[in-house]
Amino acid sequence: MGFVCSPEEGASIPPGRCKPLLEVVDPRPTIPPDLWHLVAWGGRQFGVPGGNLLELLFPRWVLEGEALCPWGAETLEPPGSLEPRCVLRCPDRSRWEEYRRILEEEVSPTLLLFPERIQGECFAASLEGEERQFRWVLWPSRARDQRLLWQEAREGRWDLVIGSQGAATLPLRGLRRVILDDESSEAWRPLRHPRISLRSLVGERCRVRRGAFFLGARVPSSKVFLRASKDPEGRTTPGKRLVFVDLHSLKTVPEEAGVPRSPVSPTLRRRTEEVLRQGGNALWVLDRKGFAGALLCGECGHSWACPACGVPVVWYRREDRLRCPSCGSLQDVPERCPRCGGGWIEARRPGLESLFDEARRFFGARGGGSVEDASLPLHAKERAARRGRLARGGVLLLGTRGALEICDQAPVGLIGWVEADGESLREEHDARFRAYRLLWESCWRGIDADSRIVVVQSRMAGKGWQGGLSRGWSSFWRQELEERRQLRLPPYGVLVQVEAPPEERKRIQAALDEAGASWMEQEGSDVLWIREEQPARVPALLGRFLPPKRPAQLHPRITLWTD
Repeated sequence: MGFVCSPEEGASIPPGRCKPLLEVVDPRPTIPPDLWHLVAWGGRQFGVPGGNLLELLFPRWVLEGEALCPWGAETLEPPGSLEPRCVLRCPDRSRWEEYRRILEEEVSPTLLLFPERIQGECFAASLEGEERQFRWVLWPSRARDQRLLWQEAREGRWDLVIGSQGAATLPLRGLRRVILDDESSEAWRPLRHPRISLRSLVGERCRVRRGAFFLGARVPSSKVFLRASKDPEGRTTPGKRLVFVDLHSLKTVPEEAGVPRSPVSPTLRRRTEEVLRQGGNALWVLDRKGFAGALLCGECGHSWACPACGVPVVWYRREDRLRCPSCGSLQDVPERCPRCGGGWIEARRPGLESLFDEARRFFGARGGGSVEDASLPLHAKERAARRGRLARGGVLLLGTRGALEICDQAPVGLIGWVEADGESLREEHDARFRAYRLLWESCWRGIDADSRIVVVQSRMAGKGWQGGLSRGWSSFWRQELEERRQLRLPPYGVLVQVEAPPEERKRIQAALDEAGASWMEQEGSDVLWIREEQPARVPALLGRFLPPKRPAQLHPRITLWTD
């Protein structure tokens, strides 16, 4: 399946290199010109082959050759400059109220995009029950219904489409406005290659169509903060709802051999018990699955790691296996140390399985409430049943960061971060912001968030970057950006992440040295990092390694980090 990008004649391609044309699926253009522009622009901006972008931007049925009705004549005006408008409100309901005001103020074809589907569903529910001036629809989850909506959007049947990432390139007839919520969310960058910024793509689409672009957030990204650094919302704080617990002062004793020490402080237990006793719900968050994140020999200190990756393995007691979190390989649980032969094996860094056992012993056995594992996948009927239990209250849920979506389904009176330091210790340049954003989200996301208690267990306990939680995101960003400015990190420059085989990586390094570019290797991986203060130079530095005639799977994988 191929696409004609332009009616160029007399192309200088040797006859033997051209494949015979078997069939013309669509005799006239079926894709809007702004989406074709994104394919070319995205390839130049992010160093991604056009074929990869087509797979990302268009549904599978389009790429497989399903016939579409012609798009019709549409001439875009010359692109203007893009001036995004910011909607910065900490509570979700306050931001959504502003979105409704914008939609009612002027009815025009609009995409309203959320980083998670459940948030779009909640906003759509807020529109029901009242007569609206605009025709709206929620982006469906089933492929068959998405295909139908694609066709209806092309025909101009809807004024507003509410969706998530999959709706970002919907060919909505006459598109004049895009509202993108939670603009700093990591969900706007796909987990798989190509890891391009959907936020940037949507912004470019608005620029080409000369449409309005609204960016909403609880806490802004670095680029948006530079635009809105004087916004009074940046001084909003959770106040006394935010409770810090110093893990250094936490006195815990192992209950039995082979069981990791309890990470739950008396403060978190007491606060949880108060909420459950009053009929509320509580959520404990621990971003570590399994029973324990590390196994050590208590006699010689030997630690168990994956033989292929060298990464510490995770003990899953329910499966009675050790699993590598990187490659997924499995090992048997050892009975003795292979180094010294000792039988004293200690479990360290407790995971969700350990936390679940402890919570069930402490609360379930005492009748203080029911304890549920929020990390398990549920079918539709099971999700509905859980919503019913949450409506009655008295439920303690345990899960990873993904469990924060429960705040959109029912009131959560307390969120306890059992160990809040993990995300900030990652090697990425924005690790502290990612950690800050998760904790800030816990304070403001969902139903009745302004009365929620958030307990943060940390070895920093409100110091360093965590101080910005008590003073507001303006304080956090001023401190963070001062350090980034000194190091010339985004948004004051561009970080380019390049993944390539060893031989290709050597050629790239030689080209970078020749151009006088700054680069470094990431130890133990195939990743090369390039720091460049002038984004316009990136295509010139790496363009030669992305020849159009080379298969896309042989290209180096390039990811740009700009904020």
